[in-house]
Amino acid sequence: MLIIFFSFLYSIVSILPDVLQSAKNGYLTPFHLCHYGSFAIRGVGLIIVEMTNVMPNGRITMGCSGIWSNDHIGPLKEIVQTVHGLGSKIGIQIAHAGRKVL
Repeated sequence: MLIIFFSFLYSIVSILPDVLQSAKNGYLTPFHLCHYGSFAIRGVGLIIVEMTNVMPNGRITMGCSGIWSNDHIGPLKEIVQTVHGLGSKIGIQIAHAGRKVL
């Protein structure tokens, strides 16, 4: 058992952020729900969601996920609730790719 920030992980297996490039205008899709949920079903202790951009012009590609609008919270919340419901913990990688992007 591993303790991170007073939270227990029942498996030390973790999934690091990947680059799915499957978001639609920054919104996570049902594909993301299945992708991250499948790791939780298999007993992964900690899942980190892919690079999530704080500004639309901070994305590497148009397929990057975002959190620059309150409207982006709904799909993220659904994924968090699903993963938590399956017994895993989940985090997010906040990002901005720099001034020379889109």
